[in-house]
Amino acid sequence: MRTVSPEDITARIDIAALLPVMRDALRAEAEGRVEVPLRAGWSLKNDFGMLAMPARSEELKLAAFKFLTLVDGNRALGIPGVMGELTVLNAVTGAPIARLPAEEVTLLRTAACSAVATDLLALPDADSVALFGSGPQAAHHVEAMLAVRPIKRVLVTGRDHERAEKLAGEVRHRFGIEAVAGPDPARLRDAAIVCTVTNAREALFEAEDVHPQAHINAIGAYRPDMCELPAPLVRDAAIFADSKIPVAREAGDLLAAFGSPEAVAAHLRAIGELIATPLPKRPTGRTIYKAVGNAGQDLYAAAAILQLLSD
Repeated sequence: MRTVSPEDITARIDIAALLPVMRDALRAEAEGRVEVPLRAGWSLKNDFGMLAMPARSEELKLAAFKFLTLVDGNRALGIPGVMGELTVLNAVTGAPIARLPAEEVTLLRTAACSAVATDLLALPDADSVALFGSGPQAAHHVEAMLAVRPIKRVLVTGRDHERAEKLAGEVRHRFGIEAVAGPDPARLRDAAIVCTVTNAREALFEAEDVHPQAHINAIGAYRPDMCELPAPLVRDAAIFADSKIPVAREAGDLLAAFGSPEAVAAHLRAIGELIATPLPKRPTGRTIYKAVGNAGQDLYAAAAILQLLSD
């Protein structure tokens, strides 16, 4: 069985290379062409969580199983809060084909899916990003936004201001664009794109703080007890999900706004529907791309990474 290291991925794979693949993955999810059972999760003592995520595609002739541990306290120790493995299997026999590091695959596919959604929903001339979060996923989202829009300014806001300052400096050095650490209410109100990639349990800002035409990539709040977005903003926005059923059941900020999974589902469209049938024009007002992630995205990303590393 082939083993892919984190270094293999970080040295040779970038987000831009995965954009076409993740468009295919999101469309396949919306059209029911990939089997993605609801993930199983367990919350154990001392904030130790586990997730098991399967997927299978007859078109790709591949299946995948991702196992993750989720330990918020790891960040204080200087190690990732999310760790695990992704196994790629033969979709007919179940035989294992390859093992990939789950963290690197998850970071890339999540940011790439946000880029796809941003390309579909953000204003064409959007050139400013307000980023909530200062970890690895936040850094990947800067790269993702630059892949689809002419970004010139980035505001980084995080619980740890020192980490936010560090990420802002890395953005300036790596991409040569303006980047500052927040909070800065004026810069937030001006931002055409907002990305929230946190483990917050309550809204990160008020609805009136956000530009009336902003596009928001809401990537955290993947459990019912989490929340990043204020309920008034959620209720007034056009909302698109990476996958409707998991988002309706698990997205804490949407559940807080609408009250039940059934009510959430009534306000959602799958982002993959827009890939098959693009909107004639952008919806008026704010748009939200809400993601909780699923193994179908992991499967498509892993298949592409294996191919790219073989070329």
